[in-house]
Amino acid sequence: MLGEVAVQRGCGGVGTRPAHAIGVDLREVALGGSGRPTESLADKPALAEGVAHREILARGTVERMSKNAPSERRPNVRMLLHGAYRGFAGGARDVTLDAATIREALEGLVRAHPTLAERLRDERGKLRPHLALFINQDDARLLGWEDAPLHDGDIVHVIPAVSGG
Repeated sequence: MLGEVAVQRGCGGVGTRPAHAIGVDLREVALGGSGRPTESLADKPALAEGVAHREILARGTVERMSKNAPSERRPNVRMLLHGAYRGFAGGARDVTLDAATIREALEGLVRAHPTLAERLRDERGKLRPHLALFINQDDARLLGWEDAPLHDGDIVHVIPAVSGG
């Protein structure tokens, strides 16, 4: 797990943010901030794409910003297939993907293993009644079913219902 670092915000307030996030107050760069003249980078050597000059990073007010990651990262979850679903997925035991809800996770699972499509949904697109979904140990029906939110590291269990007597 990545650590957190203390950061100075605005007028002396202190907070924390993930150590891997970098930040720069673009007003400091564009306006020179605090009455300082605007600095030209024309005489500085070029850096790799997405890397700022350390002089600018060092004096800028820190705000949360990332040049490489999308503004809202989707949770990374693991779909664990049980019973007959493994056979319909070519023997795959699990699939790791990025999804914010059960619906998105199931769509990703079907993209990875198209033969599961008709096993998970009926001809109208509704989830089949013999399908049981759990997020970690919790029944997804109690958490919002297809709209149930997912978080980083969640394990979604896809289980065929067993019946008989």
